[in-house]
Amino acid sequence: LYRRPASLISVTPVKAFGLALLLTVFATQTEARQYKSKLFNNSDHNLGAAESQALSSLEARLATATDPWEIAVNGQHLARQYAQNGQFEKAAQAYQKALSTNVLAEPVARVMTKELAYVLLQLKRFAQVGPLFSHSSMDNEERLLVARAALGLQRFHEVVAMRTQITENSAALPDEQLQQVAELAYQASAFAMAIDAIKALLLRHPEDMTLIRQLTGLYIKTQKFNAALDLWSLASNQSRFVDEQDWLLLVELYQRQNMPDKAARILDNALQTDTVNATASHWYRLFELWYQA
Repeated sequence: LYRRPASLISVTPVKAFGLALLLTVFATQTEARQYKSKLFNNSDHNLGAAESQALSSLEARLATATDPWEIAVNGQHLARQYAQNGQFEKAAQAYQKALSTNVLAEPVARVMTKELAYVLLQLKRFAQVGPLFSHSSMDNEERLLVARAALGLQRFHEVVAMRTQITENSAALPDEQLQQVAELAYQASAFAMAIDAIKALLLRHPEDMTLIRQLTGLYIKTQKFNAALDLWSLASNQSRFVDEQDWLLLVELYQRQNMPDKAARILDNALQTDTVNATASHWYRLFELWYQA
């Protein structure tokens, strides 16, 4: 939903590679999730006859129910069915009706409120998400929901403020929430916060090449080329490169740091071993590097 404008990256080759890294790890993951909780993982499937009949039966029972408890319980079940089927407008209405009974225990009502927030985000009703929660007692999942809503409203300062509350105890955050912190911080241009979140994840998973790509891309985006080179060369030494673009990025980083001889040796070896395709442009690039050296 939120795409970075091309103007964020200049035409400098090494920054273009950094953009490719970021688009690979942030855009793909963020767009794949799109605010969905684990409850809504079937929202693209078609209803079978049995499911449709069961849903109609539940709708009929809820329409005639007068007992608040029955309305609340059946309303939640119906709302979840609507959400799983991608009927988010109906899901929102069912959640709101169930919550309006005020008969549910606080933990149950809190879970249902989170589910309603996910649905409202799907409907892009960002302004309705924040008021659902008591800001003095939010847990991290609720803070992430409020932050996503603030991002939808382009209130980037609120996103950063909420991220700060979440990351005050980042060691206790599960991996998925840390990844969301990084994604949202990046989209709000809070790059230092995104770097901290990815570094925390990388400490837990030091061999995860996706995290290495993310952190390298963020270092490039923030022009921390020394840190990018250190991390990317370490990945090279540990034999984690998977294609020629990885090697070409390493060449770019060494050249950027005024080490054309090192860049030339890496590119020369990559060409000799067919790690990088032996195209005319790559050979000419090698000539330029040796000339600079």
